[in-house]
Amino acid sequence: MSWKVFTTAAAAIGIAVGVGCVTNPPTDLILTSGTSGTTSGVGGAGSTTVTATTGGPSTGTGNGLSAHDMFTTIVFPEMQQASPSDKMMRACYSCHESGTSGAPIWLTANAEGSYNAITSYKSGKYLVDVGNSLLLNHGEHTGPAMFPQLQADATAWIQQELKERMTGTTSASTGGPPPLTESDAIKQYGDCMDYQDWLGLGLNNLPKMQTQSGQCSGCHSSGDGGNWLSLNDQETFGKNQMAPYIRRQVSGTVDMDGQFADLVPSHRWQMKGQEAQMCDPNKESCHPIFTLPQNMVDAIDQFVSKTLDKWHNKQCGTSMMDGGTDGGP
Repeated sequence: MSWKVFTTAAAAIGIAVGVGCVTNPPTDLILTSGTSGTTSGVGGAGSTTVTATTGGPSTGTGNGLSAHDMFTTIVFPEMQQASPSDKMMRACYSCHESGTSGAPIWLTANAEGSYNAITSYKSGKYLVDVGNSLLLNHGEHTGPAMFPQLQADATAWIQQELKERMTGTTSASTGGPPPLTESDAIKQYGDCMDYQDWLGLGLNNLPKMQTQSGQCSGCHSSGDGGNWLSLNDQETFGKNQMAPYIRRQVSGTVDMDGQFADLVPSHRWQMKGQEAQMCDPNKESCHPIFTLPQNMVDAIDQFVSKTLDKWHNKQCGTSMMDGGTDGGP
């Protein structure tokens, strides 16, 4: 459909071809109808004030569909299904309706209840500019990425929600640079990554780590499951400078207004092994069991910490593939 907007896929699963769910503690939702509050969306050089009202169809339209109807007829059904191209990449419903693995619950058994739930849950972090939305970019989320069609439709839905809920006008530009978004920060972190650090800490051995089904590279040599670990050292480094693969290292957080706050370690390579050991093969597709050696865990942590320090201190060049000297951003 013409209203669909394609964005870069957000956080993907760690080493897995199978999927692990989020590990944040469950959050109780109080579902209300007709209540309202305010939140700030970010984008451009100014901000937009919106009023969030839960329950009932919206009055605005998006090419003939209200935001409410976009969610209930398109987005929610897609949240219930696996990726059409990769059946191992499940959507949101299996974890976020049941609370599996401690996933926060923001979906219910039906489309209408789910609309009320998701527009009530962390609306200041979900229903904000698409560059900062935790729903789209995952932020603290540690589970699978949305498959591309769901990503596109959820993006269009959030944009329509913000359009319909807008009660004020975009504030005048202050003349300063636009706010940094999570996706911008992720790219900057990628530019901070140093290939010589990667080699020096032995991360070129990460694709050779063993699972019960063989080396990691056996399943992830072409980016399967959102994780790129081929035996070509430079290729693996280069791919892990980019989304979605870079999210095995870091993820973004936002403040209470929905604006990007910081990048933090995501620990996805390490955590995937823990999730594999807890997975029930009778209920879901499980990643082969593995445990990263402590020296590899320490090497990943050191690399991420060193790269984040450079990023925080604005000591990154445009590319560190050649191990060049750090420069200003």
